[in-house]
Amino acid sequence: MNAETIAAGAVFFPETVQGWRVQGREETFSPENLYEYIDGGSELYLSFGFRKLTVRTYSRTGQPDIVADFFDMGSSRDAFGIFAHNQETPDNRIGQGSEYSGGLLRFWKGRHFVSILSGTETPESKEAVLQLGREMGDSIGAEAPPQILSLLPANELVRESVRYFHHPAWLNTYCRIDDRNLLGIDGRTEAVLARYGEKGKRMVLLIVVYSERSRAERAFRAFRKGTIPRADARGCAPMDDGTWAACRRDDRMIVAAFKAPSCQKALRLLDAVPGLRERR
Repeated sequence: MNAETIAAGAVFFPETVQGWRVQGREETFSPENLYEYIDGGSELYLSFGFRKLTVRTYSRTGQPDIVADFFDMGSSRDAFGIFAHNQETPDNRIGQGSEYSGGLLRFWKGRHFVSILSGTETPESKEAVLQLGREMGDSIGAEAPPQILSLLPANELVRESVRYFHHPAWLNTYCRIDDRNLLGIDGRTEAVLARYGEKGKRMVLLIVVYSERSRAERAFRAFRKGTIPRADARGCAPMDDGTWAACRRDDRMIVAAFKAPSCQKALRLLDAVPGLRERR
C-alpha cells in the first residue's frame, strides 16, 4: 500500500508481523466517542485536532498481544504536536520522529500519530513492535513539520524539551508562566516552547505566532503587563524566584525567555531567534 492510499483515508495494517497475526475487525473512534477508548485522556488529542482513530490487535501463541493505534490528526503540525507532548528520548529511526521504551513505540509521520504497545515486553515482542512500526511508517507519506520550529535557535537546544501546541491548557503544563492565557493562545495561533542550557540551569524559550498583527499587539501588551510588569526598555525584568525574564514582539510574533540566570542571558536567547535581532 502506498502513501497515496493512506492519504486518501485507508489505514495500512499488515496481516502478519514476526509471527503475530491481526485479529478480528478493526475498531474505529471519532471525536465524539474517543473517550470510550482513552478514558480521561481524550481531551489531549481533541486539543490537537484529532479526526479518527483506528485500532487493530495482533496475537501470537505464547506471546503478549500487540495493540496498534493509528491516529489521523488532520495535519502534520498536530501529529508532531501530539508526539512531542510526551517525548523524552526521540530519534528518527521510524517515521519522522519516534521513541521506544518498555514495549511502547510512538512515532509520527505526515498527519498521522501511531502508538504500538506490547502488554508485556519480550525480546520477540520488541522486535515485532519495531517491525510493525517500520512497515506502517513506510506506508505513510511524509509532510513538513510545523514551520515555527525553524525559529528555535539550535545552540544549546534540549531537543527532547520541544513542545508545540495551539491550546492554552498546555502552556502551563510545560512551564508554569501564567494561568490567565494573557497570550490569547487558541486555534488561530501556533506556539512552541523549548529549554536551553545545561541540566539544572535551563532557560525556557516561548514563541507564539498569531494570525493577525493586531492580535499579537493586544496579547503582547496584556502579557507584558500581567507577567513581566517590571520589564525595562529592553523588555527584561527580575522575577520573584530570582531568575530573569525578557520578551519582545515582532509583527505577528511574540518571543519570551524565562528562567534565565541574568538579564543578559535572557536577551541573548531572544537575539538568537532567527531574524529577531534585526526586526525588533
